[in-house]
Amino acid sequence: TREWLLPFFEELFSLLERTPDSRFVLDGQTILIEDYFAVLAERGHDVGAARERLERFARAGRLAVGPYYEQPDWQIPGGEAHIRNLLLGARDCEALGVEPMRVGWLLDNFGQISQTVQVHAAFGMRGIFFWRGTDLVARSVRTELLWASPDGSLLPCVYLIDSYRNGMRLLAEPDIAATRIAIAVERLTPLTSTRHV
Repeated sequence: TREWLLPFFEELFSLLERTPDSRFVLDGQTILIEDYFAVLAERGHDVGAARERLERFARAGRLAVGPYYEQPDWQIPGGEAHIRNLLLGARDCEALGVEPMRVGWLLDNFGQISQTVQVHAAFGMRGIFFWRGTDLVARSVRTELLWASPDGSLLPCVYLIDSYRNGMRLLAEPDIAATRIAIAVERLTPLTSTRHV
């Protein structure tokens, strides 16, 4: 995936510069920034200029960075690893001069643990976005819910039932983008707990 980092970040920065209202979530992890800077250095590019662009967008609230160092599967490592992961993510954000994103971003995890909310709440998270890895009952599933840990910690969550790819490549075929959005809204509306889809 390191091969994709240079074109990805160049396209991302270009998009953010062209469209002032754009905001982007950097996948909830800082390791890809570390890898991006390493690839730039290996290829003799100006790491300082890239870092300045990244920091500028992050400080402006247009690029959400962290809160994790990397995206773990929550059922595989031990509890201490999750704490260290968030500490390392916070350290990386501090080095960039930005606050870590205050929302959990668990979009491609194959499992969750009962303390997921407890850990996130302890780090000052305001909520969690997740896709899979929970045991939700199909007939009562909703796209927004309150998730509780055994210790009583409670956070509002958004369950991305259609995964994080339901809007993928909308601009690749602009003539059908509106139709794709309408179909997704129609499918998801019965599953919402709020007026937001």
